[in-house]
Amino acid sequence: MTEVETTDVELTIRRTFDASRERVWRAFTDPDELEQWFVPRA
Repeated sequence: MTEVETTDVELTIRRTFDASRERVWRAFTDPDELEQWFVPRA
């Protein structure tokens, strides 16, 4: 499910992941995890 709310000064995007909160946090804060999720494969 993707939910998008907008106003004149704000954009909020919410995503639901089938993963623990800790796993999602690591995906956004650990450089190795971040690379796995957001760097295109060559």
